[in-house]
Amino acid sequence: MTNPTNPTNPTDPTNPTGRAASPSARGKIIDGLRALADLLEADPALPVGDVDMTVFPPSGTSDAAAAAMVDRIAERLGVTVSDDRPWGGHYDACKSFGDGWVTYSIVHIPTRAAAEHRARASYHDNIIVTHQDTPTDHDNQRTALAPPVHRWRCCHCGGTGVTSDGDTCPRCDGFGHS
Repeated sequence: MTNPTNPTNPTDPTNPTGRAASPSARGKIIDGLRALADLLEADPALPVGDVDMTVFPPSGTSDAAAAAMVDRIAERLGVTVSDDRPWGGHYDACKSFGDGWVTYSIVHIPTRAAAEHRARASYHDNIIVTHQDTPTDHDNQRTALAPPVHRWRCCHCGGTGVTSDGDTCPRCDGFGHS
């Protein structure tokens, strides 16, 4: 049964991620976004940048249930899901506003991808990456052997690098990833 006052109910249409955020917290987030927009509009001298709101399924949610949440939210947003799980990536949906400067995303990080990330991160203190043009205190300088791999697509252009009118995507500079 759907109960709008029960934020932990994953079928609750007012809280599709099932997060235990109170209605007052949701209201405070919305009020804060409006206050920020009012401030930026009132003072054009303030610098601005892109804005991303990313939400995740609750911790402990199974991969199948988390993917179902992403599917439900994608349907509500009217967008398609990006599925990079076969390549060790994420399962996500993203809606852009204001020519791509503002985005709302729901991202599911599969259990296996999270475990692989933790395993790689466990070596963090044992790896020293230096750059030839940067002074360092390390005696034995090592250079990265390969550039970083990007396994997710720009949600503004869908990974194509171009906008719907054929221009280069301003968010990813035409690379298809950010």
